[in-house]
Amino acid sequence: MSDLKTEFAEFVSKLAPYYQKPKEKPESFAKRLLSSVYLEEDDNDSNELLPRTYKSYYYGDSNITKPAKIILKSPDFANFENFIETDNEDTQEYLCQVFEKECPGINKDNYPVKISNYYKALVERAGKGRRAKKPTAESVTKEADLKEKYGATLVAEENGHCPVKGCPNSLFIHSDGNSIENYEVLVIDPSLSKNKQHNLIALCPTCSRKYLLQRSADQILQMKELKKEILQNAKLQESLADEKIEDEICAVLDAIPNLTQAKDVDLNYTPVALKEKIDSQNVMLLNRAKAHVDLYFTPLNEKFKELEATRKFHYERFCTQVRFMYFKFRDQGMDQLTIYNSMVTWLKQVTNGDEYCCAIVISYFIKDCEVFDAPTK
Repeated sequence: MSDLKTEFAEFVSKLAPYYQKPKEKPESFAKRLLSSVYLEEDDNDSNELLPRTYKSYYYGDSNITKPAKIILKSPDFANFENFIETDNEDTQEYLCQVFEKECPGINKDNYPVKISNYYKALVERAGKGRRAKKPTAESVTKEADLKEKYGATLVAEENGHCPVKGCPNSLFIHSDGNSIENYEVLVIDPSLSKNKQHNLIALCPTCSRKYLLQRSADQILQMKELKKEILQNAKLQESLADEKIEDEICAVLDAIPNLTQAKDVDLNYTPVALKEKIDSQNVMLLNRAKAHVDLYFTPLNEKFKELEATRKFHYERFCTQVRFMYFKFRDQGMDQLTIYNSMVTWLKQVTNGDEYCCAIVISYFIKDCEVFDAPTK
């Protein structure tokens, strides 16, 4: 993320994490923010501003001189106090923290007035044509270089999702068959090397803004711990990916055609594990898994026990591999049927086994709780 170019862009970036609506475009949020302090909503001058102009205000590519002059004709900063006021204590605490420098003495009782007064002064400065200092070309280039050099690797080790706890954002937005980058590469600890991968992290734009604005010693420590966890998980995934599949699983696949199928199966009964874990609307997958489990779960379970008794087959290790592959496909945003088919393909590729037999094994692990997760109650 480049340095903020204008006071308004910095102001926007501080409010956006809590006041920009989900999926609200940057230009829409910038316009809503400017409109919140202007009485004349139908003013022709303000309506002439194009969406791309508001977008340039949001990112700081342009100063808000023109809208500021329009606002100052008929300002209503008291309305902005209502705009920003909230009962959410986390939001209040966040605002007091990020505006502490601009609003000395800000607290949870006076933050609407304090921030509104700062906004008013900001608009007045912009209306007089005073422009905030721009970043140097060197700083922008360095940030772009970090993303170009390390971005793909960082996104891969984070499995394509923002790693901040509780954040649901993907680091790519998929639209009309195209993938659009939705992340920034940040330096975790500015006091350390900015050109080392262990000191860099890829975050979604919202989490990037929050971190840059709240980057205290405690926040840096927390981000370092998160990065450590990411690297540990990436190392584990790499070791699992490189680990040879259990040789004896090939014996299981070869044995399936000769296994004695379960008899007296109630074809109208669906095992609870399958009903809980497979979406009821996914009839094709449910029926396929049910048929496999009905006929093969018991004999397969006995075969696994038989092999494990020889101490040549490590059932728990294979379960871990299956579980890891499930997480890998799930975290790519796949639906259940696609995950199932992908896991069958994976097992077929690593064993050269029969595809139908591989499908039976994957169905076995749906019931045995390694594939798909039962909904929380």
